Amino acid sequence: MDALDLIRAAYDYNDWANRQVIAAVEAVGPAQFRASYGASSFDSLGNTLAHLLVAEMVWLHRWQHGPARMAQPFDEQRIELAELRAAWRRHQSQLGSFLMALTTRDLAAEVHYQSSAGVQYAQPLWRIILHPVNHGTHHRSEVADMLSRSGARAPWLEMIQFERLSEAERSTPAM
Repeated sequence: MDALDLIRAAYDYNDWANRQVIAAVEAVGPAQFRASYGASSFDSLGNTLAHLLVAEMVWLHRWQHGPARMAQPFDEQRIELAELRAAWRRHQSQLGSFLMALTTRDLAAEVHYQSSAGVQYAQPLWRIILHPVNHGTHHRSEVADMLSRSGARAPWLEMIQFERLSEAERSTPAM
């Protein structure tokens, strides 16, 4: 196993965990999708999931295009679950293509980007490429908490659980 295998494995887990969360949120329905739960980074399941997707999209954009700002893909405050799920599928396809084309040499390349606060950074790709996976873990745990508070069953998202699944089990539920 090399660094590229580890990165791709982390993103396989990330995709699986995101699909688990989307499926759990679909089960609670549209009213709970927009309900305000407070006490999290974002007040609703919808806003939290929209932020999580946009953050992944922003990082992919930075890796591919450097400091150029990404156009807002949708209104995070108004997106509906079906639209979010479709946007996630498109993003996952683009991210998968990026990760499959990635080389060890690419990992050493400096990525120049601007943070959402406008601060300029330059870092090698290998130092920042796993940030979206870590970021996703944080926000998926917030979604799990909101689901639990709504009375719904929150999915179990431990990485070891993912590693114990067969390839067929890893591909369900589909977004």
